[in-house]
Amino acid sequence: MKCIYELIPKDKSDFTCMEELRMVDIEECSQIIGALMLWIQDMNWPIAQEMICILLRFREKLLPHIKDVFMSDDEMWKYWTLDLVNKLPYETAIELKNDIARLAYHPSEKEKNEEVDIKAKELLNLLSG
Repeated sequence: MKCIYELIPKDKSDFTCMEELRMVDIEECSQIIGALMLWIQDMNWPIAQEMICILLRFREKLLPHIKDVFMSDDEMWKYWTLDLVNKLPYETAIELKNDIARLAYHPSEKEKNEEVDIKAKELLNLLSG
């Protein structure tokens, strides 16, 4: 078997790694979650949608990595990460409610410019509904 770090995609079209990641036990690749999260910084990248599917397998193990994204200076990454959170099971997503509320009701100017606050409010409505 390959070293787990070899399963991190090398470029935005690295579908070979994506196939291998789908077959690996979640526990084996939990140490590379942060590196995998990088591949949803831009959902226009060819592997981004598949990466969302792979990341969803991690569920609650994603939470610290999602919080890191929400604390970053990359507003588009925050925007796309909200899509990931929206697809998590309710029990996992609700753990991020305070972080999402911050994005929704106390956004920075940059977050407002990228409409992160709007997407966060939509997600909060779903979590509250």
